[in-house]
Amino acid sequence: MDTKNKIVLICNNQVLMDMITSGLEKGSYIIENTDAIYRKEKLEKYSGSMKLAVIEISKLKARCTTLLESMKAFQKDDRTAFLLICSSKQQDIAVEAVRMGAIDVVMMPCEMELIQRRINNILKIINLKRQVLKDPLTNIYNRAAFEDMVRQLLRHNKNSAAFMMIDLDDFKNLNDTFGHAVGDIVLIKVAKALEEAVEPQDIIGRMGGDEFAVFIPDISSKACFKKRVTAILNKLRIEFEEKGKKVSVFSSVGISFFPEHGMEFAELYRNADRAQYQSKNTGKNKFKVYGN
Repeated sequence: MDTKNKIVLICNNQVLMDMITSGLEKGSYIIENTDAIYRKEKLEKYSGSMKLAVIEISKLKARCTTLLESMKAFQKDDRTAFLLICSSKQQDIAVEAVRMGAIDVVMMPCEMELIQRRINNILKIINLKRQVLKDPLTNIYNRAAFEDMVRQLLRHNKNSAAFMMIDLDDFKNLNDTFGHAVGDIVLIKVAKALEEAVEPQDIIGRMGGDEFAVFIPDISSKACFKKRVTAILNKLRIEFEEKGKKVSVFSSVGISFFPEHGMEFAELYRNADRAQYQSKNTGKNKFKVYGN
């Protein structure tokens, strides 16, 4: 099941869920049992993909803060919103949840319309924030948002990670030959291909022009990762017809590894960029690792 940009409703109260979902667009939400959500594989499934988590905690009691803490730990950034629904007797848990970053708390009993309005208002705020974070052409993260999220991850990351710089080969010639409108189509297709090629916890961004970046926060081994890069390169081979002419686009990729090639964003970015130039200057349509 695709979890991207979904509202995740965590509740055992079927009546309450039916009332909430009646005001939501069909297909925009997923319902999870409060016991099942504790399993590690469930939490990992939502890593980096939730738009909003609505948690009904009347039966969770003291476990609520543990759940919230666990779900936040599996998010690739702090932009997933959490709305808690609890009873008026659980004010201590509600206060603790807000302290931990919950965007809002609804105290029961209350009118169902109030809950629906709260959810809709939060979704409007989320959408406005995402408009600021996204590149308007490709709808992936812009440079500032990408850098901010990678910096956040690097502050706490204890795993081996990879930073990829991607530059389209001969993009200027393509623009000169077919025009900027076709160039924009190519950029959109590349962004879409990247979204399909990476995992939910990975971060992709448009750095400007025809440059893209990918940060992969956890790589099991460099050998396995290089196979992933080859698969990504294959995805980035864009071919289509424009006015009867075949358009083919390839990419050059540079890679730096954390912590081997840098501990900070600037250093990883710089070294991946250097590797990308080396890739482009030694034949294009391939990848190079910094220092190799």
